[in-house]
Amino acid sequence: MQAAERTLRESDALLGLDDLVLTGSVRTASDSWRVRFRTPDGATHSLDVHAEAAEDAALLTCDALEPRRPLRYRVTAHRVRGRR
Repeated sequence: MQAAERTLRESDALLGLDDLVLTGSVRTASDSWRVRFRTPDGATHSLDVHAEAAEDAALLTCDALEPRRPLRYRVTAHRVRGRR
């Protein structure tokens, strides 16, 4: 959900804490979600988020013994309905 929120805040310059209201989230596949927000203008934003392993491996914790590929979350679609 954080990837969806960040994408929406950046695209619409939404800086206030109350500028977004989470209205729902559903897993659409084992590695994908659809997240919905309402914005102050009354619009409903639906963002699809997909998780994928990063290309480069890294030590993910201080105690890690071997590098692993962290998951990266990216928005693959953004639909808007009901904007005033």
